[in-house]
Amino acid sequence: MLGAAAVPGVLLFAVALVSRKSPRLLMKTPGRTEADTELARSDRLSTPL
Repeated sequence: MLGAAAVPGVLLFAVALVSRKSPRLLMKTPGRTEADTELARSDRLSTPL
């Protein structure tokens, strides 16, 4: 039973490791150029072909 309860936590942890960085968080920190890069990346991914 304990193992079954740990599966969602492990999956959430794995997804958090591969998720993109939040431009909002990067704007609050000194990573403004990195935030601009992430915003450009998200715009390019959301633009229809």
